[in-house]
Amino acid sequence: MINDINLLVGKDANYLRQKKLLSLVRLMAFASLGIVALLSVIAFFLNSQFSPTEVKKEEDVILQNLSTLSKKQAKLFIINNRIQNITTILNSRVDYYKILNFIIGKIPAEVSIDRIEVDKKKISLTISSNSLIPINTLINNFVDMVRKKETITSLTLNSLTLSVKTSKYSISLDASL
Repeated sequence: MINDINLLVGKDANYLRQKKLLSLVRLMAFASLGIVALLSVIAFFLNSQFSPTEVKKEEDVILQNLSTLSKKQAKLFIINNRIQNITTILNSRVDYYKILNFIIGKIPAEVSIDRIEVDKKKISLTISSNSLIPINTLINNFVDMVRKKETITSLTLNSLTLSVKTSKYSISLDASL
């Protein structure tokens, strides 16, 4: 029985509780100190990696690159627009080479072309030959083209002349396109 009686239990229990509380507070203080130290080191590395001056320099470089790209993009847009305009003009332009080749193909071999003028809507021809037969063939070919509405929409005979010195017949025609 005597062994069960402890006179110092109340005092020791209070002392042990305070000792445990003190060691817990110390542990929390060291943990807080460690956490603060760790956060300080992380903040230092983040600040050195992503400092405001470095971020500002990177921003300036990126903006300069975008500015250069914008200038290039604007130049590319202007060039593409000009190409489209040129294509539109070329597509709307009358192909006089094709028209002249077609008309010249209808002229007999015995007829020579003395003068040819091309306007937007009219072709003027002065042709000559030693005989009226090839000139008649030429006029008939052009009249057929007018009837079929192949290239020529109207034909006007301006003059028919005979040069006594050269014995050549000459005619002047206007063909509307």
